[in-house]
Amino acid sequence: MVFQWKQGAHIKADAQQAGVLCSRLESEGRLTARALLDESRDENSLLHGEFEWNDGIAAEKYRENQARHIISCLVTVHESATPTRSFFNVECKTAEYRSVNAIMQDADGRDQLLSLALRELDAFKRKFNSLSELAAVFAAIEEIQEKRSA
Repeated sequence: MVFQWKQGAHIKADAQQAGVLCSRLESEGRLTARALLDESRDENSLLHGEFEWNDGIAAEKYRENQARHIISCLVTVHESATPTRSFFNVECKTAEYRSVNAIMQDADGRDQLLSLALRELDAFKRKFNSLSELAAVFAAIEEIQEKRSA
């Protein structure tokens, strides 16, 4: 089996070796985040450099991830409508989130949100492309992407 990192991943370690390691852990019935972390603790291990080992820095990064999680979990409830996510980070280059209302009032922001949605749909398609039951969904995604690029 050939392994590589998905597009946009900022991981320097060799993907093939990481995939082999994860396959080994899976065959042992223990492919978990904790097991992968434990395998990476040794300074000579393949993935050691991909982790932050300074506890002070790691704790702060963890809290930032918790804050991102809080922001991304907020939804807005509208009368007789499905709750929708309240805030998005559409300019992936910054850490700034904006409300959906503010994004939709700005043509560039709306375009960025649509681009984000299409990227996530494309990632969904790549993740689940082996499920033939979703072929119609994938065809619809491709149709939207073609219309947008025309």
